[in-house]
Amino acid sequence: MTDLQERQELADKIKQCDLNMLALSRGKNTPDEEFRAAYLQRCDLLRQYRSKYGLEAEYQLRDHLYGARKAYLAQYEAEDKRIRDLEKQVRLYREALRYYRDQLNDARDEAGILSYAIDIFTDRHPEYSAELKELIDHCESALEDDE
Repeated sequence: MTDLQERQELADKIKQCDLNMLALSRGKNTPDEEFRAAYLQRCDLLRQYRSKYGLEAEYQLRDHLYGARKAYLAQYEAEDKRIRDLEKQVRLYREALRYYRDQLNDARDEAGILSYAIDIFTDRHPEYSAELKELIDHCESALEDDE
């Protein structure tokens, strides 16, 4: 007999005891000896059921809680790893932004110097200003095409 069948049989005995008690109590105002015997039998069956299947249920619950704790811990560790990976990626992006910002600042500084040099050159040699303007316009259009 399997454990499930045993459990069902014990549960059926308890139900039958309840039905017997109900039948014995009909039409009576006070319990008699038969009712008391059926009640004690029912109590004994319930005690057996609780002691046998109550512990089993407790063990199942304990195992279930242990499994849930393990799953939560695994999820927590995975989330913690994901957060650390994201923080690492953010640091790398910040470093890249600093690098490109520095490169851009250097290019602006160089452009400022070149612009100043062109201004001085055109002030001293106004005959080349038209050619320089043409060259600058050509370079700007080439940069726009690259974008």
